[in-house]
Amino acid sequence: MTADTLDTVEAQMVQLRAELRAAILAGQPNRARALRTDLGAAEATWYRLADGLTPATPRATRTDLPVREHVHQTLVLLGAPAGPPLITSVAEAFFSAVVPAARLGTMRRDEERSFQSQPSARPYYLCAALTASQLTPARGLLAVSSWPLEQRLVSEHSARVDYLTHTIRVAEQVQRILDAGSDPSPAAWLLLERLARNIPGVAAGRRPTPEQVIRAAQPEHDALAPADNAARHDSAERARAELADPARLLFGAPRRPAK
Repeated sequence: MTADTLDTVEAQMVQLRAELRAAILAGQPNRARALRTDLGAAEATWYRLADGLTPATPRATRTDLPVREHVHQTLVLLGAPAGPPLITSVAEAFFSAVVPAARLGTMRRDEERSFQSQPSARPYYLCAALTASQLTPARGLLAVSSWPLEQRLVSEHSARVDYLTHTIRVAEQVQRILDAGSDPSPAAWLLLERLARNIPGVAAGRRPTPEQVIRAAQPEHDALAPADNAARHDSAERARAELADPARLLFGAPRRPAK
């Protein structure tokens, strides 16, 4: 495995995200679903290459990675900015990793200092999600620097859209484990059940299947995503014009003092 191989897969992921965003903005849900599947497969390939694992080796056995790496792989799995409680739960459910919520509180600041001192020293940084209105750090939400700016922004519509994205991605990961002939961890099932409780159309009182959760969550996601993506796109254009400093495009403009 070489860095060139990882770079190739990362370039493919960037291209797929751009095509996915365009399909959503163009109102093409069928193409968007197909591209989302392709993106998930590319991300899974990236992880296998990065860890030097074969496709049949469970990732849940990888407990020797630094906390920073576990947070990164968790955010990539989720596909949207997330806060400490969800990051901690997903890391435990799928990677058998302990990610202390208190550690996440200082991690973004550590990442910003690292970027300021050596901007190109790392292949990615754990950065802030940015508010679409003020372009300031969204409190408690982490993102990944390799994501397109639009993916790192959160608008007034984003909380629900990102929740649905998280739920779909968790369900897809549970399904991938099942398809590989393995058993998801009890924590993975509990996480899926917890997320599914807030999805209309998922039967209460029994464990939902990943397919049931995706089938219930996808239509609502597809209905809400166009407005959210439009708001993120407009804010991204403004951010590129107003935030000339690369660090601010990742970590946000200073918050305005309260009046």
